[in-house]
Amino acid sequence: KPFETEARYQQLLETFTESPLRSIWYWELVRRAAHQKQLPRINNLLLASKKETQDEKQKQAILWHQGEYNLEESPQASLNYFLNYVQKYPKDALVRTTIYKIRDKLSHLLTDSSHRSLGQIAYDQWMYQTAFAEFSSINNPTPDDIYMTGQSALKADFYPQAAVAFHKLKSSD
Repeated sequence: KPFETEARYQQLLETFTESPLRSIWYWELVRRAAHQKQLPRINNLLLASKKETQDEKQKQAILWHQGEYNLEESPQASLNYFLNYVQKYPKDALVRTTIYKIRDKLSHLLTDSSHRSLGQIAYDQWMYQTAFAEFSSINNPTPDDIYMTGQSALKADFYPQAAVAFHKLKSSD
């Protein structure tokens, strides 16, 4: 018989402290808290689950979900979780989607440092148009930023923009 109450999952977590099923119970509690829009509870459950698990894939999933669940109510926290996710797991399949989500929903919160990080990760993922956009969004670019803007533009076949970036780099010498 399936467990029917939230209290039962909580009881299982308290009783079976070494069970390999703990992450499943946590996810079920998270799902139920999300259904009731209880963001603080969601965050507490995800944090508790992350502290317990040794499984890197679980930690990765938890980090991404922390970003997702906080997106509407706590965008700055969401951005921090998502940036941490893409920096820590740059080769993961969800990185592209996550970068697009950050650009679409959280771009107003990005700093020069954030644009730089996203630009580099996008470049490494062969997302050259996105990398170009991120490096171009840096308000106070360093010579390395200008170089990466030009490189990204070149790889994205944005030849006029590449020429402008490399000219700017050359004239700053």
